[in-house]
Amino acid sequence: MTLGQRIQQIRIEHGLSQEEFAEKLGTTRQTVSRWELDQTFPEIAKIVLISRIFSVSTDSILKDGISTFDVDVEHFTCGVYRGSNCEIVETEKFSLVIYCSSDKNILGAKIKNILLQFAKETL
Repeated sequence: MTLGQRIQQIRIEHGLSQEEFAEKLGTTRQTVSRWELDQTFPEIAKIVLISRIFSVSTDSILKDGISTFDVDVEHFTCGVYRGSNCEIVETEKFSLVIYCSSDKNILGAKIKNILLQFAKETL
């Protein structure tokens, strides 16, 4: 099952049209349609919002929707923050920064082990 098919399944299970689903997520019907057709993918913050609104884990959305995961992971709480040119996903252990240059020519990601960073700062 693709990510788009999983999003469509969640929407249909809750008896919502694409327009109603989009309204709950603060986006457009066209955007939801593109997600469901796997033409584009939702931002991390939207996946977290789908998880909260429809009481499904982000793990179930992503694991069912992306077939490259080959190990089970423990459930965790994360925060998603957005800057002008980046998104930051932060958990108890790690911080993932996804960024792009202002001209949109450079895209990158950095992952930091928060516990290791904290230990270095306290020594």
